[in-house]
Amino acid sequence: MNEIEYAILNNKLNCNCERLRAGVDDVGRGTVIDPMVMALVEADERDFPILQKLGIRDSKKLTPSKRNEIYHEIMKLKNRILIAKVPPRIIDEWVLGGAGLNALEAYLISQLINKYNVCSDIIFLDAPSNAKSFKNYLVKYGVNGKKLVADVHAEEKWIVVAAASIIAKVTRDREIDKIRNMVGFDIGSGYPSDPKTQEVLEIMIREYPQFVRKSWKTARKIIEKNKNVSLSNLLRRG
Repeated sequence: MNEIEYAILNNKLNCNCERLRAGVDDVGRGTVIDPMVMALVEADERDFPILQKLGIRDSKKLTPSKRNEIYHEIMKLKNRILIAKVPPRIIDEWVLGGAGLNALEAYLISQLINKYNVCSDIIFLDAPSNAKSFKNYLVKYGVNGKKLVADVHAEEKWIVVAAASIIAKVTRDREIDKIRNMVGFDIGSGYPSDPKTQEVLEIMIREYPQFVRKSWKTARKIIEKNKNVSLSNLLRRG
């Protein structure tokens, strides 16, 4: 698990506050090229009106420039912001090993909560599917279930989750920019439905397999089509 990159992006929070709330969301769950990013934002509930004034909402409903603008404003506030960046190799291990993405997401959230002693009384989560089963995963990984409030599309219900969505989205966009600069061509958004990503995916699998999730059906079809490229060899390289 040492390939998962954890980081504290902001740490201005006073844990002695009585009304701390945390929100957690991920970006890049369904992409075929590079990382999934999990973000946790912890803030004083009394500061939520400040977040609202920033125009925070689900990151998918904001333009890239607006997301970046809000990202920088969030960083100026008294909060704590934690992230985890998960490379394709780790995602492939969980998917091909049978545990699955939901278990991986729960593991990441548990690490952010327990590793950094998140002190909020309530932690709002964006559940990937069934909220109850997702909470059970988290309890399995050592999180106090009484603190958890999980729901599908939580970023539309709780502003602190929407803030986490923006942090995760901007962080992942920057990772995609790094890859784009490294390979020297446009890789699109990284989602399998993106025509630009589809156009370059075979090249990425052959030349830059470390950035591709080989467990994804889209990638596996290309690997199976090219008999000279074996999945086992690519997994070792990635």
